[in-house]
Amino acid sequence: VVHNQTMTLWLGLREDWRENYDADFVQTATAQSESGTSLTFGIGIGPIVFETVQGLDNKSSFGRLLFTSVENEYTSSEYSLDNKHAISFNLLLPDVVLEAQYRRALAYRLKSFGASRTWLLFGIHYGDPVYQDSFYVHNLTRQAAIGLELEWHNNKASQWAWPYFALLAGQRTEQLRADSGTLAGQESEQVSSPVIEAGTGIRFNLYPGRTWQLLFQAGLVGHYPTSSKTVAFDQSEVELLQPDLAASLGLSVTFGL
Repeated sequence: VVHNQTMTLWLGLREDWRENYDADFVQTATAQSESGTSLTFGIGIGPIVFETVQGLDNKSSFGRLLFTSVENEYTSSEYSLDNKHAISFNLLLPDVVLEAQYRRALAYRLKSFGASRTWLLFGIHYGDPVYQDSFYVHNLTRQAAIGLELEWHNNKASQWAWPYFALLAGQRTEQLRADSGTLAGQESEQVSSPVIEAGTGIRFNLYPGRTWQLLFQAGLVGHYPTSSKTVAFDQSEVELLQPDLAASLGLSVTFGL
């Protein structure tokens, strides 16, 4: 085992056994594949732990990713965090759309809402989800938006979770296309509309450093295009730019005092 203040590495052998995993075929097969002697390698960086296991008896392998609680010299209530910049990478589900955000802390705070911090927020996202459960037709979606975010955070490292709310306006573009099957190569007209985005959720402080924080965030985000558009595709008319609601999961890094 190699360990310092921010990273831990380990390499070794482990012996696993499973009992009473016989309710069905899946449990039995999983227990068999995870039993026996194996070689394990792991790395922990702050609160994030990744471990991979390679079986020596049955040649099977598996891994795990963990988020753990970390306590260091910066977690006392006397230590204040007031970072001015933040970068977030989120995954919007169930359509699997990638979102990147940049936040800049503003000096002005909307105290009438009880918020402790106000951010100027710029976000872009890109996705190519399947259209209405089709295996071949995808809805290429792109969006850029700017707005404000309110955060109820007391700037103390001892606070491990807090809520946020964001409201943005921007432009959204969608286009249907088929990359396989009998419709391969077909594309619809590309359409766009102004869009309003609203999101809310909870941020969890995974690792407070002296000049940066690693956060995990989970919430809901909704998009409301101001006008829907009808396009021709596969000898029929399809309506795009419909309102949607998605779950948002991601990691955020704040930095810069």
